[in-house]
Amino acid sequence: MASVAYGLGRHNFYVSPADQEIAARLLFLGQPPWAWSIALVKSSMALMFLRFKRTTRWKIFLYSMIGLQIVVVICVNCAQFLMCRPLAAQWNPHTPNIKCWPTKAIEASVYITSSIGILTDLTFSILPITIIRHLNRPFWERTVICCLMGLGIFASIAATVKTTLVPYYGKTGDTLWDAVDITLWSTHEEQMGMVAACIPPLKRPFELLLRRHGLISSKGSRGTSSFPTGGSDKEGSHSERASFGTKSSNTVHVADDWEFHGLG
Repeated sequence: MASVAYGLGRHNFYVSPADQEIAARLLFLGQPPWAWSIALVKSSMALMFLRFKRTTRWKIFLYSMIGLQIVVVICVNCAQFLMCRPLAAQWNPHTPNIKCWPTKAIEASVYITSSIGILTDLTFSILPITIIRHLNRPFWERTVICCLMGLGIFASIAATVKTTLVPYYGKTGDTLWDAVDITLWSTHEEQMGMVAACIPPLKRPFELLLRRHGLISSKGSRGTSSFPTGGSDKEGSHSERASFGTKSSNTVHVADDWEFHGLG
């Protein structure tokens, strides 16, 4: 991180005012793309889940989750750029005529967006369980796959820890030092979200590794086990069932979808 070279992680006392300003500016510039990276990771996971069910309610739910991510990130970006006027006050506290939001308002906005982020992390971590538990695979194998796809829960943990640090930021006036923990946990949240999103396409090498250590069976059976993909919707359609090895106008060829994502 370029801001480290200008003093991030060191006490302000040891950093020149010019370097302090540069480090603070670089920290500010890293915030907007970070927010978008989090939103896009979750949106990509929602689009992946769209392949597993075709019911109207499932589509509405996942598209709503994507829309929520976009709305939240736009609100976060607006808050980042409107929090203080003029904008230079974000990295230069000596800017004249500074007008910033009250501290309580800033903390409230962080808590609201963080709560939404934690909730969506947990949601995307739990969603795979609703699908995988119906697969015609051994229990231990389904458990391992659920754990792999549920790694997003670690992103929730990182976001929770980051949120608890917000009230302490800037209290001592040693902002470069205070920013370390928040930056660290924000990076963990982003990275764990990316790992969780990338696990499904990497299933094949994971499967070989787990089989080598005896964690999953060496013989997988696709069989003809099926699971429901939804009930009646507003159009009055009957309950759909997605079955392995069958195709019809009212079924989803789940085997192909799982194989496409490396889960079959």
